[in-house]
Amino acid sequence: MVMNDLLKQGKVLRGYLGINGFRNLTRLDAVAHGLPYNKGVFVTSVVPRSPADQVGIKAGDIILSYNGNIVDNFSRFKILVGEARPGKTARLSISREGKVLEFDVTFS
Repeated sequence: MVMNDLLKQGKVLRGYLGINGFRNLTRLDAVAHGLPYNKGVFVTSVVPRSPADQVGIKAGDIILSYNGNIVDNFSRFKILVGEARPGKTARLSISREGKVLEFDVTFS
């Protein structure tokens, strides 16, 4: 994919989500949010008018899964987002205030 992008476009194409602040979910975070495990990514900031912002993702949300795959930590999440192409849509499962919400976000 990287080589194809470089040959065809002269640059690597990556999708942009607009979550520019996140960290691993700690055990204390999990307990505070009523989660049974500390797997996930805690969102600390979202870029205004970004794809994430436009679908309603907020600072304080906890990303639990990406396209049905559990997100263990922020390193894995960064890889998944980095592999996304502009125009691709991903389904994120998010914990917010004790509820699990689903968001379909399209990368720009």
